[in-house]
Amino acid sequence: MTGTAAIVTDGLTKRYGGRIAVDRLSMAVPAGQVTGFVGPNGAGKSTTIRMLLSLIRPTAGSATVFGRSLADAATYLTWVGALVESPALYPRLSGRDNLGVLGRLAGNTSRIDQVLETVGLTDRAGDAVGTYSLGMRQRLAIAAALLPDPRLVILDEPANGMDPEGIRDIRRLLRGLAERGVTAFVSSHQLSEVEQVCDHIVLLRTGRLLYQGSLTELTSLHQPQMTARPDDPAQLDALAHLARAQGWTVGVDRDAIVVNGPPATLNRLAHQHDITLAHLSTRPLTLEEIFFRLTQKDGI
Repeated sequence: MTGTAAIVTDGLTKRYGGRIAVDRLSMAVPAGQVTGFVGPNGAGKSTTIRMLLSLIRPTAGSATVFGRSLADAATYLTWVGALVESPALYPRLSGRDNLGVLGRLAGNTSRIDQVLETVGLTDRAGDAVGTYSLGMRQRLAIAAALLPDPRLVILDEPANGMDPEGIRDIRRLLRGLAERGVTAFVSSHQLSEVEQVCDHIVLLRTGRLLYQGSLTELTSLHQPQMTARPDDPAQLDALAHLARAQGWTVGVDRDAIVVNGPPATLNRLAHQHDITLAHLSTRPLTLEEIFFRLTQKDGI
């Protein structure tokens, strides 16, 4: 399935009275990859997911999942496993029994042991869910989403409440799904984790699409962060002035300036103004830095 689209939306819109939660969203989520669905609170991520799962109806637009129309969601929902917000579990039942209930409702109980092992809950499967931590409940909910052996897994904040080890396990789980050809569509605020695990990014702000594409492409659209330190500390202000004159945002970190711009340009300007640079280095912006840059203005 890699190279095709698992999810396609065309002008997908949801209004609540006078408020537009999702505004003409057109995106394509590639199959067989891990896609991060990111944006600030209120961006429309959860509303989009609910429309894809047929929990709410769109006001306008259309969508398909594996080529099947959102208007006839029953034709594809059996291929989809989902975790949306806080999982609904029976606290007095064990983890295994919770999965048994859900499996019987879905007509599939054959994978209970397998999904418990996948999410690392085999040792606690017999314990009451009421004794589970929040992170363990999240793991159990993900196990439930995997019960039908889905072609598409939609996870809304899957690492919520997890410790670093649990987050690492979720990262491995998502990569493992992609290696098996399963599409993972993951909404998350933990951008450092999205950056480490996702192949593709869909970024929303106020219901509108700001970016979709690979992380590599997104990073290439933004100048790397550059740190430059003059050999003579007395020339720091002059170096900062030259950088600001280029329209760059300049920060000062002790004896160096920090800017986003091409290092060759700054190096040439410094040389032209008799400023010797003792240090000049660059690093790509992190997804978190790009995220805040994009969500604080109108686009890329």
